[in-house]
Amino acid sequence: GSLFGRRSCAWKDIRHVEIKERRGRGYSAWIYVLLADGRSIKLKAPFSTNRSANSELDEAVSAIRRYCMHTPRRSTGRH
Repeated sequence: GSLFGRRSCAWKDIRHVEIKERRGRGYSAWIYVLLADGRSIKLKAPFSTNRSANSELDEAVSAIRRYCMHTPRRSTGRH
């Protein structure tokens, strides 16, 4: 399996990466990526169920953002 489950995308299509938290019966935090076409995909891992242990999520988001910044974007031909 992949981090996206049955969905996939090219690195160049990722426009934003963020952590979304859900509170209710418990706590959970997941990484979401926003794609160029407006879709949002929740990654299957990593995730957190402990509010005080989100450093792994923060590190993962930083790594994804760094990788995306260094991935060439295809030119649209517009100037």
